[in-house]
Amino acid sequence: MNRIAYQCDDILNNLNLLLPHLNKIELHSPKQHKVPDYSWPGKRSFELSANEPFLFHLILKSIQDLRLSFLSENIEVKMYMHLREKKDASKDFIHRDSLPTTKVIDNKLLPTGFTPDFSGLIYLNETNTNSGTYLYDEQGEIITDFKYVQNRFVIFSSAYLHKGYGHFGNSCQNGRTTLNIFIKNR
Repeated sequence: MNRIAYQCDDILNNLNLLLPHLNKIELHSPKQHKVPDYSWPGKRSFELSANEPFLFHLILKSIQDLRLSFLSENIEVKMYMHLREKKDASKDFIHRDSLPTTKVIDNKLLPTGFTPDFSGLIYLNETNTNSGTYLYDEQGEIITDFKYVQNRFVIFSSAYLHKGYGHFGNSCQNGRTTLNIFIKNR
């Protein structure tokens, strides 16, 4: 399979009107999500299709309106709001999202059955070019540097090794806040 990496600026119309609502979304630690503490640094919302369906469908429509050739018409999407503060920088790590997602059930780590084909991010706060997302080759060399530009959508094959960097701030309003989007073609 060919690996994809794509970016689009100004993905969400009227982001300034959405931000006050986005900033009210409650974020939770990995433990509150019932996943291992090492699953991700920072805090994440619960899945937005269940808790914020209007917002979820608005964002999904913006992505579908791009008519990206590598996305099928029938997709399954998981979407979360994610905050990585300056204090989380040392906790981040190179990883790939193409492994099945897991959840702790009865003290056992079990797969949930969702394995994304593509991972996406929308950078929500003011532009910070000292932050972004690196994509790596299999030797651990940086091959792409997506800069943290407000309202930029990046999407890439979930098989890519990647890592967020340059975490900043200490709240949803001033930190490295993103919408994390995981997509499976059906």
